[in-house]
Amino acid sequence: MICVTLDMQCSLCGSDRFHLPTQPGESPHVRCANCTAVKCQTLALESTLMASRREQTPPRHRAA
Repeated sequence: MICVTLDMQCSLCGSDRFHLPTQPGESPHVRCANCTAVKCQTLALESTLMASRREQTPPRHRAA
């Protein structure tokens, strides 16, 4: 597990620190680092972050 600060809050305690699984055998849940409540599945978080990144990244222009 790795402990990170994310731009979201735990719905139980309000913390913005979360434990993310890093190894294949670990639980697939993102958990609050403060109260250990399950926030979401790792794949759901990954999909959300990827979509957010696409929205924030300006389109690239190809050089002619």
